[in-house]
Amino acid sequence: MLKARTIFREFLKSPNKVGAIAPSSRYLANAMLDQLHWDTLTNVVEYGPGTGAISKHLLKRVRDHQKFFAVELNASFVPVL
Repeated sequence: MLKARTIFREFLKSPNKVGAIAPSSRYLANAMLDQLHWDTLTNVVEYGPGTGAISKHLLKRVRDHQKFFAVELNASFVPVL
């Protein structure tokens, strides 16, 4: 529940900088990640991971030879990641 409150609070403070009002579901994460051709990727960059809802599913799919980078500009989300 902390993650949901964090996202909503940050959205209210800066709606033009926060792209969601609630964490993404595992169904959305899997639907998005199923579209990637994982065998051709060497680097995976997630811009704006927020509270990590998609990140945790990304990390399950990243292979040993791939690098994962998360870039979060909102300092309020970093401790929750």
